[in-house]
This record gives sequence, structure tokens and C-alpha cells, in this order.
Amino acid sequence: MTELEYDITGQDGERRHLHARVAPVRDSTGRIVRSRGTAIDVTEADRAADARARRIARHAEYAKADSLLVGPIDLAALVAGVAGDYRGLAAQRVITADPPAGVSGLGSAAALDTVVRHLIENAIRFTAEDGRIDLVTRPVRGHRVELAIRDDGPGLPSDVDLFSAFAKGERSAGDGLGLHVVRTLVEAMGGEVTGHNREDGTGSEFIVTLPGAPDPQGAGT
Repeated sequence: MTELEYDITGQDGERRHLHARVAPVRDSTGRIVRSRGTAIDVTEADRAADARARRIARHAEYAKADSLLVGPIDLAALVAGVAGDYRGLAAQRVITADPPAGVSGLGSAAALDTVVRHLIENAIRFTAEDGRIDLVTRPVRGHRVELAIRDDGPGLPSDVDLFSAFAKGERSAGDGLGLHVVRTLVEAMGGEVTGHNREDGTGSEFIVTLPGAPDPQGAGT
């Protein structure tokens, strides 16, 4: 089996990129008499990958510019909303978010949306189709809030700094930038993010910690 990639130009002048697999067909004497194979148009997939890389780069620069609009936000409600967006796209994987609301922290809604989507997509990528992804938000000590994203996939590699740009290993974001952007955005909001293998079973856990939102009843005291 031989794999080929090539471009063609259609009658409308549009250039398309194809990925082909070709195998020889032999007769009873072993002589190649013809070939057979398939070709898949990957133009749109290439364009989507390029667009995602540009989006990731913009998010990284956005965070580095220290221009995030940070304020009180219901982290649990945001996480539950994003998780709901992915349930129909995750095959048979179970995605849960608990609680659905009521855990408030300081952050940027746009940045947190990006962070949660990157982490869910990362978990989906490395979780079997019948696997499970749990997102849990909760208050923690030091007037902070925490989001934990747990999966039951193969776990994290020990030889890679997951949050470095272009990090590559058996398990890392597809283009090596996703987790780096996650850390950049979280730190720009005054938080931190870590990733480790689960102690309570197979899989990994990423934890995002952010400052807690001020208590309205305590304002001015």
C-alpha cells in the first residue's frame, strides 16, 4: 500500500488537495497487472486545520497583550453550557458537568470558553468512543475556584512538558499549541492549570484554578 498526496485543479479553477492510498493487484504469477485504491479530498480538513492554528495564535497573542476583560462569572454555568455543545459531537462518550451552576470565580467569559473547549476537545481525542469525561467545578481553599476535567483514556506521557508550545508526545494537543494556549489564557486571568494522571483510576485530570469572585454581601466590610 502506497500513500500519496497531490493537488488537482478542477474545471472551475479551484485547487483541491487529495490524499490517496494505492495498492498493486497481482496475477497468479505475482506480476502486477493493475492498481487499485481510493482518493479522499482533504481540502476542507486542511483549511480547518489552518484556521484553527490561526485562531490559536490569535488567542495566545490576545492573552499576552494583557487585554482580557476579567470580572465575576459563573464558572459552573459556563462549563455546563460548553459541555452541552459537545455531547452531540462526542460519539458514545459520556460528558457530565457538575454542578450546572453556582460556582463563581473571576475570569473572562471569552477566554474561559476557549480554555474549556480546548480541554474538552483534548479529552475527546484521547478517550475511547464509549469512554467518559467528567467536568467538576467547586470552591477550594484560599478563596479560589477549581475546574477539574477528568477522562478515562490512556493517561499522560511522562516525557513531555504538556503546556509548552509545540509539545509533542504520545498524548498532546494535535498541533502542539492547544494546551499552551490554555496555560497562557489561564495565567492571564490570575490562575493556574496543571495536568496529571488520575490516582483514582485510568486516565488523566486537568485542573484549572482561578480566583474566587468577591462575595457581594461582604462588599465594603
